[in-house]
Parts: sequence; structure tokens; C-alpha cells
Amino acid sequence: MNKHDFLENINPSLQEKALHLEEILKGYAVPFVIACSGGLDSRFLAFFAKQIGCEFSLVHATGKHIDAKETRYLKKWSTENSLALTAVSLDIFGLEPVFHNHENRCYYCKLHTFKTFQANFPSLIICDGTHAEDTTAYRPGLMALQELSIQSPLALANFTKQDIRSLGKIIGLENYQQKARPCLLTRFPYHTEIKDDILHQLISLEDFFEAELTKIFAENIPDFRIRFINGEFCFHYQQNIEKEVLNTLQTELKKAKILPVKFEQLSKLSGYFDKNK
Repeated sequence: MNKHDFLENINPSLQEKALHLEEILKGYAVPFVIACSGGLDSRFLAFFAKQIGCEFSLVHATGKHIDAKETRYLKKWSTENSLALTAVSLDIFGLEPVFHNHENRCYYCKLHTFKTFQANFPSLIICDGTHAEDTTAYRPGLMALQELSIQSPLALANFTKQDIRSLGKIIGLENYQQKARPCLLTRFPYHTEIKDDILHQLISLEDFFEAELTKIFAENIPDFRIRFINGEFCFHYQQNIEKEVLNTLQTELKKAKILPVKFEQLSKLSGYFDKNK
């Protein structure tokens, strides 16, 4: 296999993973499909596949559980990169384990989502952006992917999140430092009924904090999550944020007449409700 120009003079370990990823992708029958959320991992997979000349298209789920901002971003990005995108509308709140936020909601959501994708693209291989570190965390949805024979090339090539960022920068991927924004349902405790008004308020708060933090930090905003716990919204952050910045955020919240929010610094930002899993 010939090395591409962008693979020259990079870390040998990362180069080996990239060549393995190329081998995996070029081994799929064409055309294939990449399920793309608009997040970093699936965008990187799509961008890399394009760089090595693969024939594929993108599929994206929309619905109440997806922030419309993410869909708009993906549509813009896919257009700019000349990638065909199919948006598929889903009503996952019709699934009882999802609506009541069961521990295994991710399994039922993924099963329904990817079955729908397969119905839209019969006989085509479908890939997703699961990477190696996802396979070691609490991810009930991975079982659904396995049952449906969904391919996870990044995991197969042993790509970590840092590998994705590092190679993304090298190959010119836009926004390679993109922060993780896990499914909105992870912002609620298990066995909590997901109500439309609370979900909309949570989305509005995430958008508010992202906008305000961008004013202060530009593209290097600290990672955060908005969660709904015991009837109140919480702003969770991991890295140290100066008191002056926190005071500014609280002041802007009051000015905007947005619901009160509890501020809490955590030692670990992700997996808040999975601590005992």
C-alpha cells in the first residue's frame, strides 16, 4: 500500500494506525455509508475516507434528542466538503426504555436508529465513529451495533480520541479540537421521564453557555455539561475556571432571565450517571 503524502514524517505508531484504517475502509464493498452525528469522531472518519479516495455517503439522525444546531453544522460541513448527506427523522421517544431513560436506553436507541439506517440503505455496509476508548466505557449501544453488524473502523484500527485529534490536524480536518457533546439523554438521571419542555430548556442552556464561554475563550472554551439533577439544572465543568469568569457567567444568566443554574466543578466530566456501572 502506498503511503499518502499526509502520512509522511508522522509518528510511526500513528502512521501504522492510519495505514490500518485505510486498509479497513478500502476493504469494504462500495459504496458504503458512514453514520455521522456531526461530532469529531464520525467527521474525522468521513474526512479521512475522502482523503484516501473511498466511495461513500453520510447518513444522519434527526429528532427531538438531537440539538438542531448539530444538524445545521453537519449539513454545512458536508456541503463544504462535497459529501452526500441523507438526514433521517426518528422518534426515539416512542421507545419506552428511551422515554423513561432506562440504563439500557442507548441499546434500544442505537438498535432503532441503525435498523432505520439499514432500511434506507439496504445491502450497504454502514460504519459509525466508535473509537477504541469507547469500547472500554459503559456503552450499552455497542451491543446493538454488534447485533446489526455495524462496522466501527476507528475501533478496529485502535484509534484513540487523541489519535483522532492528532491525525485530524495533520490532514486538515476543520475543528479537530471539537469538544465532545454526548447524547442529550445522558444529561438526565436514569429512570427520569424525558419531558419536552425540560429538554428544550437544557438545549437552550447549553447554547447559552457555549456562546458566553466563546466570548471569553474564543475557540478554546473549557469543556462543560448541562445536566438536570433533582429538579435543577447544573453547569458541570472539569478544568479550573477563574472565579471572575464564573461570576461573569452567573451575571449574564441573570441578565438573560434564564432559570437558575447550579455551578459545580467535577474531577471527571463524563459518565456522571454511570459512576456505579
